Amino acid sequence: LLLIPVRVINKVWAYATSTNLLNMFSKYIEVLDGVNNQYRLNQLNLSALPEDKAIVSKKELISDNKVFINEVELEAEFTENILENIRLANVLPDEIKAVAESKGLVALPVKENMDLRIINRSIVIQYRVRLKREEKVVEGGGLWSEEYVPMESVFASVILCRDIKHNETVKEASKICEDITSRLNGKFIYVGGKESIGKGLVKLYTATL
Repeated sequence: LLLIPVRVINKVWAYATSTNLLNMFSKYIEVLDGVNNQYRLNQLNLSALPEDKAIVSKKELISDNKVFINEVELEAEFTENILENIRLANVLPDEIKAVAESKGLVALPVKENMDLRIINRSIVIQYRVRLKREEKVVEGGGLWSEEYVPMESVFASVILCRDIKHNETVKEASKICEDITSRLNGKFIYVGGKESIGKGLVKLYTATL
C-alpha cells in the first residue's frame, strides 16, 4: 500500500501516506538498484517528514494549523511540493500524480502509530448474509463481514526478470517481461474472487526499469 484515500472536510477526500508506507516502498527501490546496476532510482527522502505532525499539500485542508483526517484532528504543516520533496513524483504514473496534486496529499505522523490508526479508519467494512434460497431467511452461521480498501487506493510492487541460460542458449527474460508489461499497462483486471459483486477491479500501471 502506497497511497490511500482519507476523508477530509473541504475536498471530500485526499490521498494519505506515511513514513511507514514509504519505507516499505523504499525496500522495492533497493531491490531494483541491487538487481539492475544500469538503472539507479533515487532513494526516497523521508527526512523531511516529522513524526508528530501531518504534512499537507493543500492549504485549504488546514484550519488553525490543524487538519481533520478520517475524523481525527492533527497538528498540520503546509508543504506544497510534498511529492517532489520526498522524491516520489518521478516514480508515480502521471495519472496518479495528477490526482494526488488535485485532491491533495497528506503525510501522516507515525508517532504512537497514528498513521496506522487513521489508515484503518479508511477501510470499508461490508457486512453480508447468506440466505436459504427456498425460505428467504438467513442461514445459520451465514453472517460475516468483509474488509475492502477504498476506491482509488494505490498499491506498488516489483516484478524481477533475469536472463537464463538453457542448452547454451541465453533466453532474455527481460525482453519477455518488457513485452508483458507493455501489454498490461493501462489495462483492467479483477483480483480475488469478488468480481460478481463488483469488487477487486484494478487498473495496472507498469514501467520497465
